[in-house]
Amino acid sequence: MDQKLRITVVDQNVKSKLANLRVRFPLLIKACEFNQQEHNTNWPDLQEVIFPINTDKDFPVTKAFICFDDSTLGLQTGFTLLQFLEDQNQELMISMTEDSGLAAFLRETNSPEFKNLTAFGLLESTCKIGLLDDGTHEALARIIHEDYVGREEQKGLTVENNSSMVKWETLPEELKESNRRQADHIGVKLTAVGCGIKPWREFGKEKFEFKPEQIFKMAKMEHIRWCEEKIMDGWKYGAKRDDARKIHPALVDWNALPDIEKEKEKDIETVKLIPGLLARAGFQIYRIEK
Repeated sequence: MDQKLRITVVDQNVKSKLANLRVRFPLLIKACEFNQQEHNTNWPDLQEVIFPINTDKDFPVTKAFICFDDSTLGLQTGFTLLQFLEDQNQELMISMTEDSGLAAFLRETNSPEFKNLTAFGLLESTCKIGLLDDGTHEALARIIHEDYVGREEQKGLTVENNSSMVKWETLPEELKESNRRQADHIGVKLTAVGCGIKPWREFGKEKFEFKPEQIFKMAKMEHIRWCEEKIMDGWKYGAKRDDARKIHPALVDWNALPDIEKEKEKDIETVKLIPGLLARAGFQIYRIEK
């Protein structure tokens, strides 16, 4: 990477918090250069910090992300920064404890005074109890769903064409569970082809390439997993698909799949997506030496 992303971090415990981030996300060291500002973030002490940071030529402010547990303090800081940066056209984003009230107002208002200020419900959208309890397993399931929605959108489809193209929070529980099962099985597939998972530390590993025979083996495993999941949920084989009656023509052995190349390609594509999905969850694949 030619130039690192320069980030100024202001917090009264900035050193320990950045140290924790570097342990969790080792690539930050390669991608970012941090300007550590250890200051009290209580109001009004924070006002004394804002001006010198804004005039720092080595770390100029281009965007500001304000993340406090206290939404009121976040808004005070946001409005103060907005005044300092009003002639510089920088974007400010404030995290709120919920995506409502002023967050919705700022998103919907057309007032030019607030054009560079955005509030969003960070805790509501990213810190659901289930996500915290289930950790990486739940995060990976969400990523699988988000990737699916993105690929369907690229095909020109919408929620009107495909009812599954909704946010994770509103996805039916049975579809959430399907994504969780797919996430669970990734490790089983990788073990079967002599691969493992470790924290993502190397750029480019999101493009990890499986050997052709590994792809074929895992694709077949994915089809078997999918069949077992469907049967467990009450689906059965039928020549013509009928979702209401839970009938599907692909509930057959791998070699007996109808429209074989098209059906098999779905499983092959699912396998090829694994490295990128894992990278988004903070992991990379490696080959296990025998």
